[in-house]
Amino acid sequence: MGVIFQNCRLIDGISDAPRNGCAVVVEGDRITAIESASTRPVGEHTVIPGDGRTLLPGLIDCHAHYVFDPRSPSPFVQARDASREHRASTP
Repeated sequence: MGVIFQNCRLIDGISDAPRNGCAVVVEGDRITAIESASTRPVGEHTVIPGDGRTLLPGLIDCHAHYVFDPRSPSPFVQARDASREHRASTP
């Protein structure tokens, strides 16, 4: 049995904009699906109502200090690209 975070505003760190009305399905310690909250069957899952609140999977500590190349014109673009490269290389 897993957990469904129902009707969340999802910030996944990859998309250009937050995704509204999501159902995020967690099995064990992994996100197994991200679907539209309106079409996701609940089944045997425990449901946690998101009520439109923001969900940031993987974010453990929202206060962090990052070291960026100060010569970079946009350190946030640099971090986003590094995150995408890491995800692409991770099975």
